[in-house]
Amino acid sequence: MLSPQTPPPPGDSSPTYVIVPSIPMYLPDLRCLFVHIPKTAGNSIMQAFGIGWENHMDLARYREQLGADVLADCFKFAIVRNPWDRILSEYNFQRKKKQRADTVRLYLHRPDGTERTFAEWVDHALSHPHDHPPKEWGGKTSPEIHRMSPQVDWISLDGKNGVDFVGRMESLQADFDAVCHRLGVPQKRLKRRNWKLHWHYSRYYDTATRDRVGKYYEKDIEAFGYGFEK
Repeated sequence: MLSPQTPPPPGDSSPTYVIVPSIPMYLPDLRCLFVHIPKTAGNSIMQAFGIGWENHMDLARYREQLGADVLADCFKFAIVRNPWDRILSEYNFQRKKKQRADTVRLYLHRPDGTERTFAEWVDHALSHPHDHPPKEWGGKTSPEIHRMSPQVDWISLDGKNGVDFVGRMESLQADFDAVCHRLGVPQKRLKRRNWKLHWHYSRYYDTATRDRVGKYYEKDIEAFGYGFEK
């Protein structure tokens, strides 16, 4: 059963669309689905659509929830990001989380409670990605998908790309404008939330950590043509 999304706060001009409460990134009146890969400007896109909350779900899980016919009938899009930049953003995001009893700062602490360095964090997170179940980071994913999964895996169906459009963080506004044009809705300037709160990512990597990320995200690098820039 469809229910209206909670109206945006006063002064917020974001449109309000009908959503399915358990699948909020599916907008049935637009026949649109956004696959929110972690650390790919999802909050900005949610705000533009007037969506107040969501769960990270991979495309295969959306097919389970919506059914193959509904999924095939809607426009599906995702945003991807340079893997080295994305992983640094994830690390900084975990470090900046507010300390609360219900907050889990993923992969961040050594057994003695001290904080891992970036290189240590990368090695641990990519070696033990399933240490943190989806409920600890807002996910409702397929069993094989974790927060650190390659972006290709988030948008694949039966081993093939399953979305209609892949935008990039590096050209986010232009690509979001293209999505709006495809959906027949007014273009909206995306609000920049949590973007680029650090120097260029290359300054944080040593050779071993660069190669570790490159090997782990080899599928993303090949599929989207990314490289390690300086």
